[in-house]
This record gives sequence, C-alpha cells and structure tokens, in this order.
Amino acid sequence: MKSGVFAAMLTPLKPDGAIDDSGLRRLAFWLLANGCNGLVLFGTTGEFSSFTLDERNAALDRLIEGGVDPAKIIVGTGCPAVRDTVAASRHAAGRACAGVLVVPPYYFKDVLEDGLFGALAETVEGIGGATSIFLYHFPAMSQVPISLPVIDRLIRAYPGAIAGVKDSSGSLDNMRAMIERFPRLAVFTGDDDLLLPLLRAGGAGSITAGANIAPHLLARIFANWRTGGDALERDHALLQNLWTGMLLKHPVTEALKEILAAESGNAKWLRMRPPLCRLPDPSRQALLGRYRETGFTILDSERSLLD
Repeated sequence: MKSGVFAAMLTPLKPDGAIDDSGLRRLAFWLLANGCNGLVLFGTTGEFSSFTLDERNAALDRLIEGGVDPAKIIVGTGCPAVRDTVAASRHAAGRACAGVLVVPPYYFKDVLEDGLFGALAETVEGIGGATSIFLYHFPAMSQVPISLPVIDRLIRAYPGAIAGVKDSSGSLDNMRAMIERFPRLAVFTGDDDLLLPLLRAGGAGSITAGANIAPHLLARIFANWRTGGDALERDHALLQNLWTGMLLKHPVTEALKEILAAESGNAKWLRMRPPLCRLPDPSRQALLGRYRETGFTILDSERSLLD
C-alpha cells in the first residue's frame, strides 16, 4: 500500500508477559473498523525490541490466522543483526504482508555512511525483492539517521526495491526534501500532527502511535485534506493538541497504554515488558487530566473491541 493512515500498533500482553494474541487481533480489527487503511506490527510503539524473532513471527502468524488481512499489515523487522532483519522480513513476505518496516542496525552509533549503506544494502539483497521495503528514519530513538545520500545510493543500486520511508524525525523540512528528491517513494510521517502538512506537501500519509486512540480522527483528515474547511482545521488542531500537547510530554507507549486502560476499564493494557513500565502516579494523573481536558474520547461504538 502506497498511501493512507496506518496505526503503529501497541502490543497487548498477558500477565506472564507473553503476547496476548486475542487482544492483538481485537485491536487490529478495531483500528481497521475505525478508519485505518493498514497496520504496522512491531514498530517502536509495539515494543519490537523487547520480543524475540520467534515471538514476533508467531504473533504475526496468529494475527493472520485470526482473520486479519495480511495485505493490510506492514511488519517491523529491523534488528541489530542484519541477518535477523532479513529472516523476519522473509517470514513476513511468506505470509503475503504488504511490506516490512526496516530500522537500521541500531547498537553502533556514529557509523560511517558506507557502513550504514552496506547494512541496508545487505538487507535489500537478502530480502531479494520478496516484499516492499519501507525504511524507518527515527534518529531520536535509533541514533542512526538514514540520510538522503544513503537513500539515494540505495535507490540507484537497487531500483524499485525501496517502496517508501517512515520519517519520525519530527522535521517536516526533511520529509519535504525526501518528497522532492525521491518522487517515487511513499513518504509517511511518524508524527500525528504532521499528517495534514505532509499530505499538502505531496506525502503519502502517516504511520503513527496516536492512531491507537484516534484512528477515526486521522482517517477524517486523510479523507478530507484536499477539500479543506473549518471541520478539517478543527480536526487538525485537535490532533496537534493530542500529540504535541499531551502524548509527547510522556513516554508515548506508556501513555497510550494508560489511556486505553482508562477508556476500556481493562487494566490489561498497562502491561509492558521491561525496560518499559507504568508511568509514575504524578505523570499518570497529569496525562489523564490533560486527556480529559481535550474533550476527546475513543469512539463508543466499537469500544468493546478494546475490552
């Protein structure tokens, strides 16, 4: 899929820390029912680095076997070891997923351009055209930025292999530069509040954490951005308020799970794998207080899917 609103899915857990397959499936159906064009499994919001490859592959298998269309799933497959990334990507390809989201190897910092290009080139060659590849540029988290020159080298060396980029840098200027320089790439923002300006700049859409609580809001913006109007501007302002005014003031995965637990009345959403853990009480109270102040609420009509 080359455009649309994608949810960077949370990963619900069982009391023993195992992936809650039923909860994951229900969340996937809820997100798709409320306007998401697709899902991204095991991105940053989904705590991908806390799960083994076997766990990630098995969860994907069970999600598809549970009825979620693999053509609507992009799988986060990036690992510190390139061969693990390739193995996870080929597994996703074998399940006919829409593509893979590849963060660069992220343990070594300040790597040379040649080294980063080499790692990504080995990834592309290992995947061998089996599925669409979306690069994941998130320098604040990975500390390994994917520069425009590296993307340019990849495109020249492997024409057609790179389908797009998720840019979570928060820099609209960087996204605009990608759009201008690489017009065939689908450029997605990883920041909810940048969906509207990115679409106006020629971008493809969003792959965002905020979609876990506001899929219908993002979907309305994507559907109506060309027509404009007061309703669109109100939706955009609310999304800005939720993202920059609330979620970014806290660790995002933890904050989203706190909100889902409060909205659904189900404490299962509070479970995370170490090193992530529940927000301290003052932060929790500030988050939920700000959430209530926005006047926003998750859609009542499908809330039961989150129970």
